[in-house]
Amino acid sequence: MGITELLGISNNININLPKTLEASEGQSLGWLSLIPPRYAFLIIAFLTLNDCVLGTDLPPTRPDSGVDAAGDADEPTCIPREEIPNDDIDQNCDGYDDQCLIGEARERYDGPPETQGVGACQPQIEECQLDGAWRHYVITQEQVLPSEEVCDGVDNDCRGSVAIFGVWSSTFGGERRDVLNSLQQTSDGDLVLAGTTSSFGAGSDDGWLIRTNAEGIEEWSRTFGENNPDRFFSVELALDGGFIIVGETNSFEVRGRGKAGWLVRTNEEGIGIWRRLFGESNWNSNTFYSVSLTGDGGFVAAGSRIFDGIFHAGWLVATDSNGDNSWSLVFETEGSEHFSAVRQTVDGGYILAGDRAYGTAAWAVKIDQAGSELWDRNFLNGIFNAVEIAAGGGFVLAGSMNSDGWLVRLDEDGYSVWARTFGGEGIDSFSAVKETADGGFILAGMTTLVGASNSDGWVVRTDREGVQLWSQNFGGNENDLFNSVAVDARGGIYLVGSTQSDSAGDFDGWLVRLCVE
Repeated sequence: MGITELLGISNNININLPKTLEASEGQSLGWLSLIPPRYAFLIIAFLTLNDCVLGTDLPPTRPDSGVDAAGDADEPTCIPREEIPNDDIDQNCDGYDDQCLIGEARERYDGPPETQGVGACQPQIEECQLDGAWRHYVITQEQVLPSEEVCDGVDNDCRGSVAIFGVWSSTFGGERRDVLNSLQQTSDGDLVLAGTTSSFGAGSDDGWLIRTNAEGIEEWSRTFGENNPDRFFSVELALDGGFIIVGETNSFEVRGRGKAGWLVRTNEEGIGIWRRLFGESNWNSNTFYSVSLTGDGGFVAAGSRIFDGIFHAGWLVATDSNGDNSWSLVFETEGSEHFSAVRQTVDGGYILAGDRAYGTAAWAVKIDQAGSELWDRNFLNGIFNAVEIAAGGGFVLAGSMNSDGWLVRLDEDGYSVWARTFGGEGIDSFSAVKETADGGFILAGMTTLVGASNSDGWVVRTDREGVQLWSQNFGGNENDLFNSVAVDARGGIYLVGSTQSDSAGDFDGWLVRLCVE
């Protein structure tokens, strides 16, 4: 006996299909007559448990599946079929108008075609990925279109080059003479500027310290000194985030006589912690022009002493972290010496740069950690105003030679590796040098045209061999010059100096930001 007989089902069974199994869209159900009667019950049971006439489970409901928010099928139910990619039709009823092949990608770019892939500009990239049971495109790279060029080291307008001279400048000062001589960038990207102001403070000149943000907006300004002229020439970062500033003071005499070398220590807000005076009564002028942090947290300051207003001697003082004198050196000859810059070297010694023979010979001296001289080099017809430790070993020194800007590379023993001059037929000089990330150099100073009575601030960029890459002047119809330069982590350039062309009075302190090339 067959199963249909056991269940009481006749071989001539007449099956009434559920409504859900009725033919849809003109499809015929005649195929059921082809099934042997003894299997009909199983087929009927299977079809009754499924919603799809093709025998395929529908995926979870998607917004365009024909089911409204209440769950009512007020439109014809989607009949899933095999998806055909890239035809904008949802064949498999998964709610996406199209589907894709796993791993394939497509791009979209709405900017001018010639800018795609240039500088910062890039297309939107979508990649086909599997999301649960569905395949669809996922954005893996956002589209970037051309934008206004800004000073960030990026080719924002996608023209194939980064702005070199997309520049902003800020001035600081009042109705009288105000100048900035030195610049450092703090660990958080702020700037600290040191110089001299006649517009603010207590006396004819006061030491001046300013802090700005990275955009040159002043955060605070401090003055130091009393009724007599007091000046700052160099600032350096201390280990605790504060600052050490050096210069000269007439308000605080040394042993009752003369101008004193001046060290001032502040916290990170520019509030004075201590001050120290250096000099001797038999020298009527004692001045520090440069300061450098030492490896033990102390300081070393370099400058000159003057006797009777004529005789100059190079001068170096080393202190501990509290500014107390550790040792000092005076370089006395009949040639009249002067130090403009000092840096501690990698071996713990010091490199000093300046001039001698009444400014007719550039001068470089290397001493060890205890102050003993290791070598002494002279270069005729030149002056050194700045020195830096070169990343590849040795030293780079900047200044002027025969009225041209001058850059010299010395090896560890003080011998010239190469020397370069820059400028035209006027008077040109460098006051500062900094090494760039690629081993080249940024030089800052002043330049004049032949017969011109005014100067411009001047910047020169070189490669690692000192070969000029570009040169640019900044300024107006009056006197403008740069005294110091800093290079930030992105390669941007900051310069400080003084401007007469864009001032509220005599001179104003001047801060300029340049873009990199």
